[in-house]
Amino acid sequence: MVRDNLMDEDYFRNFVSESLDLRNFTRDGVVRAEGEGDAAKRRRMFNANVICLFDLFYGKYSAGYDLEELQGLFEEILELMPAYWGERTTSLQMSDMMSWAVLFEASPEQFRILDDLVRSVGRADALTEFYAAWMFEGKVEMGSDFSYGFPYTGLKPIVDHPETAAENLKKWLEKDWYKGHSEDYWYDRHKHPEYKTYAGYWSFEAGAVMKILGVDDSILKDTAYYPYDLVHYRRG
Repeated sequence: MVRDNLMDEDYFRNFVSESLDLRNFTRDGVVRAEGEGDAAKRRRMFNANVICLFDLFYGKYSAGYDLEELQGLFEEILELMPAYWGERTTSLQMSDMMSWAVLFEASPEQFRILDDLVRSVGRADALTEFYAAWMFEGKVEMGSDFSYGFPYTGLKPIVDHPETAAENLKKWLEKDWYKGHSEDYWYDRHKHPEYKTYAGYWSFEAGAVMKILGVDDSILKDTAYYPYDLVHYRRG
């Protein structure tokens, strides 16, 4: 069943199909560039392939694919992250990766790959440190230095007051999360389905925060942007 409520099943079937074609093209492009000895082209094709995998994850989640398949896709991206990550990589991509690591119950060793990459370019902030403290030490505490700023600054009071976390996260998602991304490249993409670039809007960090807090999130089940079933995923 489609998880996204802005596009229908046909849209996402086509989106996933085209994303798979692009993934195959860019992956083959990496091999061709290696054969040609063209390092610059190989890098471009490699980066395009990883970006395509992020889009594919979003598209498959929105389309309703099984979480076990998405776990495999997360692990595929994780293997590529050390070669992909750099100063030009967006913090939102790493936020997604760390959130997925929490939601898919990745091992500390898997999470260490991401944590080391963040620290290698000085990108650690309150959210990444929150994840790391929980993953490595079992601590649940959040600082106030968010590299992205609004809307993520609104997560700290939610974490600080777990007894009202679900209610306040619901308000945050409904009022701040989407609005807070108005300058991002994907904002309002659903208004132009003819371009076939909309993959779904999901606040995976909201899900990861709630999984870490371990509080009742039943009031969030049908809240826009909240990946409810992924929060309740248990690794086999």
